[in-house]
Amino acid sequence: MREALCQVPLFADLSDEDLDHLAAGVFSESFPPGTVIFAEGDDGDRACVIIEGEVEVVKVTGPREVLLAVRGPGDVIGEMALLDSAPRMASIRTKSDVTFLAIPKGVLDELLATSATAARSLFGVLLARWRETEVRLRQSERMAQIGTLTAGLAHEMNNPAAAVKRGAGQLGDAVERLGRSAAALQEAGLDPAARDRVDAMLGEARGPQEPLSALQRSDRETDVEEVLDDLGVADAWRLAPEVVAAGVDPAQLKDAINGLDAGAVAVVVEALGAAADAAGLVREVEEGATRLSDIVGALKSYSHLDRAPLQEVDVRRGIDDTLLILRRKVDGIDVRREYPPEPVMIQAYAAELN
Repeated sequence: MREALCQVPLFADLSDEDLDHLAAGVFSESFPPGTVIFAEGDDGDRACVIIEGEVEVVKVTGPREVLLAVRGPGDVIGEMALLDSAPRMASIRTKSDVTFLAIPKGVLDELLATSATAARSLFGVLLARWRETEVRLRQSERMAQIGTLTAGLAHEMNNPAAAVKRGAGQLGDAVERLGRSAAALQEAGLDPAARDRVDAMLGEARGPQEPLSALQRSDRETDVEEVLDDLGVADAWRLAPEVVAAGVDPAQLKDAINGLDAGAVAVVVEALGAAADAAGLVREVEEGATRLSDIVGALKSYSHLDRAPLQEVDVRRGIDDTLLILRRKVDGIDVRREYPPEPVMIQAYAAELN
């Protein structure tokens, strides 16, 4: 026992008398892998010196277990609970077959009471362990916060990213359809006045459209279908939704196709639908990209990674950016913002404020 204790840095400076006294009170223990030697929250009854094998020091923080350290031969474990007479702050679990020298609490207390050298050595170990544990726990908490933030950002970015991907995938077909429609419109041989009216209508179809309720859309499609039926256009039921989707009402349609035959009207309506389809996909991609840009900008403002720590910040914008980044956290909650429209500037550590 005495020879094994001499190899432990914690006891290397003890006098021969102290070593003999310590060796007389210790005993050997062996455990297989996966054995919990000390459980978090238990009272400290002994410390252990690892002779062979390795153990894991783990602590439960929130819903998960954090690995604080791996200890091997020559390390002392479990001494902190003995020194401050507090419940164990972490659990010790064997990683392999392990052999210990167990030091009962009474033996350690007597050694500390009679040896100043042992007290100083154990105090140094206690301080080093406390610092190491504190650093690891802080790092674990930061990683958990980053994980939460990343999950929220992924959720926020998923919809606009999917919209951009979907719009870009469909845009090729829409542009091809628009090209065919433009060629057919050119071959229709419209007179200059009619062509001007049609071009004006196509221009409106490329702009933002008025949102319609389901009932309004249905009524307008019925009115457009009647206009096309009166002109003898085939498949009026199929073309009417294209006209309504382009944002053109029956009166605008009548004015634009006045004097055209049924064949030319079908070509015009087809071109109208193609123009509206392509414009809608472009807007969808643009809106998705803008949304992604807003999220990235809010994240940059939220973190303030590229700015000085103490700076003049707009409290109002900080609130808005933080709510945007963490919007997933407030799903189903009515968030009411009450602050002036003008910037509210203060000197602060922006990242910490957010």
